Amino acid sequence: MTTKRNRKTVRKSKRSRKNNFWYDHGHLKPSSLLLIILLVFLTFLLTLGWLGKFSRNNQNVVTIDNTQKKAFIEQILPAAQQQQEQHHILTSITLAQAALESELGDKVS
Repeated sequence: MTTKRNRKTVRKSKRSRKNNFWYDHGHLKPSSLLLIILLVFLTFLLTLGWLGKFSRNNQNVVTIDNTQKKAFIEQILPAAQQQQEQHHILTSITLAQAALESELGDKVS
């Protein structure tokens, strides 16, 4: 009878050890430990990225009012219409590309 009891207690003690994704026989798996370290590191990098977004001085932002936009479009509209007639390129595409490349006339060479 004592042997049956000993077997039962041995079985219970084996069952009490943790065996799941994180643990193997009651000890933390090395792969799980690496995963935890990687997650902490990625969280740290994301936090630095978010802090960097908000701490930068955005002094390079150019604001252009509607009158400047209208003046720029009126200035290059005839040339854009001429390009449409000669090369069959839509006027809107020419205007958009000119606005993009020159930052609405601020960088005219």
